[in-house]
Amino acid sequence: GKDSSSKEEAVSLMTAPPPAAAAAAAGSLSGSLSWQMSAGSAAAADRQPGSSSHYVPGYPLLSSVASGFLAGLLEHLPALLPFTAATNNSYARLLPGTWSGAHACWGWDNREAPLRLTCANAADPAGSCNIEVKAFDATANPYIGLVAIMAAGMRGIQEAASLPPPLQVEPAAALAAAAAAAAA
Repeated sequence: GKDSSSKEEAVSLMTAPPPAAAAAAAGSLSGSLSWQMSAGSAAAADRQPGSSSHYVPGYPLLSSVASGFLAGLLEHLPALLPFTAATNNSYARLLPGTWSGAHACWGWDNREAPLRLTCANAADPAGSCNIEVKAFDATANPYIGLVAIMAAGMRGIQEAASLPPPLQVEPAAALAAAAAAAAA
């Protein structure tokens, strides 16, 4: 029998997107995609901090390979969604303010960007950076999703796709500021 002082607790695991649309939840992130990034590497030797539109002080320069890969992801992000956000609930999760990547942009440590670059080791940022693809949740087949991500990135490299500057502020705030500037 049960001791009356014992406590039963129910624990459940939910791999679906959050049931509350406004809940901040990042889904399943794909990361740990690595590349040569540092300004001292052969791949980035031609890139200097002042000459790169995506240079942010405190972060490593992106090599042309890393830049092309990320540009391919950004360019093909809408086409990736059927592979990385597989259900209606997945799309309901992609809202501004929920860290899910509702706007097409990229940024260094920008939790609202669907493509977030982050460096785990401040002492060696070029050797510890990851790409997080935020619009990837647990309802997606991880193998198919990662193959789609790799294909989009490789296409960006093959086409030498151009990467726009990073967005270092919340995307909704940047849109509001751009709309206010256009109206003025």
